[in-house]
Amino acid sequence: MGQKQDREEHHDNDKDTDNSRNNLLINESQNNNTIFTNKTNRNSIPYNNNNYIYNNAKKLKHLSCVLNPLSQEEKEEAKHRKLKRLELEELKKNQQIQVESRLLQKSKEFKELLKRKRSLINEFKVNAAQIKQSKLNLRKVRNEETKSHYSYIGASNPEDEPNRLMAVYSYKILDTNPNEQLDDIVDICMKLFDVPASLISIIDEYRVWFKSVKGFGGEDACRNLSFCSYCIRGSEMLLVNDATKDERFKNNPYVAEDPYLRFYAGYPLITKDGYRLGVLCLLDYKPRNDFDKEKERMFQKLAFMVVRELEMFRDYDTALQNEKFQRSIVEFEKQIHNTVSIQDKIELATLFISENLEVDFVELFQVENDCKDYKLSGSFHWGEEEESTILDDNMFKFIVNGFDQIIKINSLELDNSGIEISENGKRVGVKSFLSCKVFSDETLRGFITVCKKTARIWVKEEIDFLEQLSNSLAKMIDREIAKAKIKEEQLKSEKLLANILPTTICERLKENNQEIIADKVRNATVMFCDIVGFTTLTKNQKCPSATVEFLNYVFSEFDNIIEKHNVEKIKTIGDCLMVSSGLLGQEEDHAICMIEFALDILSFIQSDIVQNKYSINVRIGISTGEVCAGCIGKKKNTYDIWGDAVNLASRMESHGKPGRIHTTIKTLSHLTQYQLQTYDIEERGTIKVKGVGKMETFFINGKVL
Repeated sequence: MGQKQDREEHHDNDKDTDNSRNNLLINESQNNNTIFTNKTNRNSIPYNNNNYIYNNAKKLKHLSCVLNPLSQEEKEEAKHRKLKRLELEELKKNQQIQVESRLLQKSKEFKELLKRKRSLINEFKVNAAQIKQSKLNLRKVRNEETKSHYSYIGASNPEDEPNRLMAVYSYKILDTNPNEQLDDIVDICMKLFDVPASLISIIDEYRVWFKSVKGFGGEDACRNLSFCSYCIRGSEMLLVNDATKDERFKNNPYVAEDPYLRFYAGYPLITKDGYRLGVLCLLDYKPRNDFDKEKERMFQKLAFMVVRELEMFRDYDTALQNEKFQRSIVEFEKQIHNTVSIQDKIELATLFISENLEVDFVELFQVENDCKDYKLSGSFHWGEEEESTILDDNMFKFIVNGFDQIIKINSLELDNSGIEISENGKRVGVKSFLSCKVFSDETLRGFITVCKKTARIWVKEEIDFLEQLSNSLAKMIDREIAKAKIKEEQLKSEKLLANILPTTICERLKENNQEIIADKVRNATVMFCDIVGFTTLTKNQKCPSATVEFLNYVFSEFDNIIEKHNVEKIKTIGDCLMVSSGLLGQEEDHAICMIEFALDILSFIQSDIVQNKYSINVRIGISTGEVCAGCIGKKKNTYDIWGDAVNLASRMESHGKPGRIHTTIKTLSHLTQYQLQTYDIEERGTIKVKGVGKMETFFINGKVL
């Protein structure tokens, strides 16, 4: 009880002190003949008269000095807080600029690296293509020279020659190093069948290349002159006991001239898919007729062994390629994670595809307008400066309308899809392509297309690689979509939070949500605005929605006016608005901001639009002083202010008059001499204020013309 009595006595002493100070200020203003207009002579004073302003200049200056409660120390403290706030804002701005600069520099470096890498790949592929083309031209020339020189016409091509050639190229065995197992099979053939020469041939478009050879000179032969070109036309063994007596070979240069071949036995090397890659051959320089059924059966088994070795060779090469693909996928996912922009990620994808797949074009397309249209997102065309796409509308519809994720065409010439890709500018039309759709969240986002100017068989490992890479792109798209959604939700949350709490308070809560927000502000201006006759107005409304619509219209316009002035909306209580200034950095001009805001509120309420629609009025009360501001609650946090200035502003509103701005001498004391001359300030006189006692108050009627 004793402590409670002491607190009450202390509170009474504080009130006496405040009343004494108010009386002192009132007496001081009265001793200086009061510059404010009173109720009787207010309309008689010419506010637009320069003499009026000049005659009262000394009085305004004197009053400004007497009423200003800020000491020099307080001014320095306010200035220091403002400078500190500006420094923090500048620091954040510089940090953001540095982050953006680093990201931009990283993106530029990455693009430069991609450019150099592309250039190297381009140069390598162009050189390889030139070497390959020169060898091909040489074989063509040799073939034509042989035909013209010997006047010998060899076997015609098999019916499935294009597919057979694609199968040969898919094994990637041409021009490879000798194989020990295949060399052993050739040795076994020579000893088992007692022949001086044996070889394993692989037949491409213009030549017969010897993968393994014993007893016969050279590493390849012209396809037009070779016995093997006859053998691959069928699936059975070709047996020639005496070439000089065979109409097909008697004029063959290998028979008529050195090395004077006489005996030939060849068994085609047939894969599981039925393609004939080449031939296992037995050669002799004298006629023979001892090749019986048992030897034929053994020879067939040896040919099967060769095919198994070739399959194992391809499987081993495939395993190495698959391992390379897996490493590339891991490296791609690592690099794509560290890449800044989506465009850089797409360019990186095209580069990885072109590095790992021997193709001529790599293009990534983005699907738009519900799969009705497409846009080129990234491409890699080696050996060509032109960057136009090979995709046309016909091919686009074929890819998008397909049910499978992977669409492959080994040869457009043999395929019955009806797709034709003709020349596009300087670019020769492609012969085969592989396309993989990119799905994200079960939605088709785009597709990857790799193309080749020649027909080829797309092997499973290449398809798997492209599919895995498309899945990585899909994950990247999912991440980007998720990031965009998160960012959008964050912006919504921040916007919603900014509508509830001041921006600086939001920043402090984000930095440390455990922090107790409590600030003591030495000087802040508080305003209450209450709609007059709101209870009567709501009784006349027919439904609640009309009341809500009315309040929403009025307070939405109040919010627009708040944004115009440097004030902070604290809360609305029913039909009452509570606003403050000076809490968040407006240390010097908080009083003038609040007065300007109040005048705009009155101007809006008294406008013809509002009066014709609702015919309402407001009471406004303003006061200035020390307040305590803070954020309270764990749920539905609110930012509120407390203090004598808040209570006094509320009293000014309740003791005011409709359509008038009611304020105290403390608020006017924060106006400069010039600002005091700007407004039509009416002295109301001494009134009894609940909880405060008698005090002098004023009306601000508007600006002096």
